[in-house]
Amino acid sequence: YFPAVLRLLGFSVQASYKFLVAFINLGTVLISYYSFRKMFSDEKIALLGCLAYTLAPYRLMDLYTRASVGEYCAMMVLPLILCGFYMVFLDSRKENWWKHAVLIAFGLTGAIQSHVLTVLLVGIIVILACLILIKRVFRKYVFRSLATAAVLTVLLNLCFIVPFLDFYGEDIMINSPEWSGAPQGSFQAGGIFPIQLFALFQRATGSAWPATAGISTEPAFGIGILMTIGLGLFLYLLCIHGQACRHDRNYIPAILCAIFGCLSLYMATCYFPWDALTALGSGVRKIVLTLQFPWRMLAIATILMAFVLCYSFHIAKKALGHCHNYLVVGSLILLLVSCGWYFYDFSFSGEPYRVYSTAELDTIQLCTCDYLPSGTDPNKIKENLIYAEGISPLEAYQKQGTTITCRVSAESEGAYVDFPLLYYKYYRCVDADTAQPIPVCAGKNNMVRIQLPKGYSGSISISFVEPWFWRFAEAVSALTAIGIIISLIWMRAKRRQGHLL
Repeated sequence: YFPAVLRLLGFSVQASYKFLVAFINLGTVLISYYSFRKMFSDEKIALLGCLAYTLAPYRLMDLYTRASVGEYCAMMVLPLILCGFYMVFLDSRKENWWKHAVLIAFGLTGAIQSHVLTVLLVGIIVILACLILIKRVFRKYVFRSLATAAVLTVLLNLCFIVPFLDFYGEDIMINSPEWSGAPQGSFQAGGIFPIQLFALFQRATGSAWPATAGISTEPAFGIGILMTIGLGLFLYLLCIHGQACRHDRNYIPAILCAIFGCLSLYMATCYFPWDALTALGSGVRKIVLTLQFPWRMLAIATILMAFVLCYSFHIAKKALGHCHNYLVVGSLILLLVSCGWYFYDFSFSGEPYRVYSTAELDTIQLCTCDYLPSGTDPNKIKENLIYAEGISPLEAYQKQGTTITCRVSAESEGAYVDFPLLYYKYYRCVDADTAQPIPVCAGKNNMVRIQLPKGYSGSISISFVEPWFWRFAEAVSALTAIGIIISLIWMRAKRRQGHLL
């Protein structure tokens, strides 16, 4: 909505999008710094974690190379999700359980509203972590925080969940065999090679290819040099300074993040047995293919490895003495070299998409035909195409978005008009004068078809009318958000009053 508002205010499409990118960058910096500061209570470590996460190769690739808006918006809130669960399990103070629940709910809401696949990956990691920490889960205030966070997340996102589930069972191009979004052939072959995970000089342009094509034409996939140093330092400290590691409150979280982070890195490679998993059954296959690419696991690996990095440098400050400063300076120099190379390569290797005639200004570009009604031929979708039978020429025709008004006259039995709208349930057509409903169904190439009785003549209005339970879900989400904000303000005012007394 932010860039859409800018566009309505007169900004160009390009300028609106660039403002969005700048806004997401700023949000990522602030959220990651806040989260790492909350977890480590150290401003310098928080700044290091913020640098590592914000400038992580996979996030930069999502932001600039792929322009994957949904995923990089979701990556903005991943530190907040990690921080929320961290605080729930490690801060057992009675008065803080509500704040931790709200922290998780806000983080998950940002992901749900941005990128469903990231929510799936986060959910898997959260479930595994809760199973490992099952004894902690059933502590009084931990369980209360987690249960409250789950309820708040559902209530905050009913405005998305209800329409999503309402349409999920429809015959559209996510459940249909015709859908081209699932990768063809071996899913495992779409993974990356280990050398790509830890490279210093990362390419900024290219495409993702099967493992048989090699990596010479692929862009940056990996966690980058700084997190590689952090992982190596973590292993060194565990082996040489194990006692210092175990006495730190973040020891268990760091171990878990390292395990899940390394597992995520392994799952991103072409050596993880994805094909064996898909062979277990159609249910497993459907879940796996939903990911589209194995290297999507790098989003999760990036935030987990950022925590491992912060923990490693936090322990190194105590264990290595003055050597810690040299290590920090050297690591930051390598980070600058790596990021500088990425932006250099992106600036001088990225090819602009050039349009040389108005005929090429096609606004109906479809990639994998996601969410089209099954059986729709995208090549036959035309902006002003109308099919009609038994109808006199339309009068006063107007189309604004998904709303069409016109005057029609039926000359024979079985008369109909197919309008240039894709048919989904909840499209409604009424007589503009009497408000009487007129039958609507799918026509040629799943266009919205209006069926008219012989002799009908009048003005009609076609529009998409959301059902009442969508609006109810939106109201619940809005009231939940307002209630949370009011409760947080009230709690802060009460705390200040207590300090004054």
